[in-house]
Amino acid sequence: MVDLDEIKRQHSILDILHRLELTPHERWNGRSDFTINCPIPAHVDRTPSCRVHVDTGRFHCFGCGAHEDIFDLAQQVAGLRTFAEAIQWMNERRPEHIASVRATPTSDYPVTSTSRARVLEMKARAWEVLVTPAHLAVARQYLMSRGIDVVSLDDLQEGRQVGYTPAARHGLTAELQADGCSETELVGSGWSVATRSG
Repeated sequence: MVDLDEIKRQHSILDILHRLELTPHERWNGRSDFTINCPIPAHVDRTPSCRVHVDTGRFHCFGCGAHEDIFDLAQQVAGLRTFAEAIQWMNERRPEHIASVRATPTSDYPVTSTSRARVLEMKARAWEVLVTPAHLAVARQYLMSRGIDVVSLDDLQEGRQVGYTPAARHGLTAELQADGCSETELVGSGWSVATRSG
């Protein structure tokens, strides 16, 4: 039986991207998500449009729509057909002199993770914030102006299917903190990013 968690520990997305000579910008803080040119060979990405999510080991390209993990990435880049071939490719290309290209934080903010149950609680609370009547009205108005009948979608799915995130920089963070979420939990769960200014 293959232990996927162990493979992911041995081959982080940072390791794989390093082997492909795709690295974060030199000012990257060592722990947050970052943007690079899309590594998918079929996508000629002239401006960085691919968001790498360090904690989850996944990426999403807003240019071509690819959303992959390390196994999919290895298969696409090397033209492999099977999961086993992807693992073999990763093992054969592991640099001997680099134990791991891991995130090394550059700030004094503690890097922690938040339990899955707590992340799901915060997600549910965030959804409640994003679908308040005022936010819902903005989302519905925008989507209906684009020809998308949200009311029918909501009726079909028996609930609110769209929400709206205001452009306010700390809006959702402030709402979640007011609801009892600590800054450490917000950063550890990926709902917020620690900055030097707080």
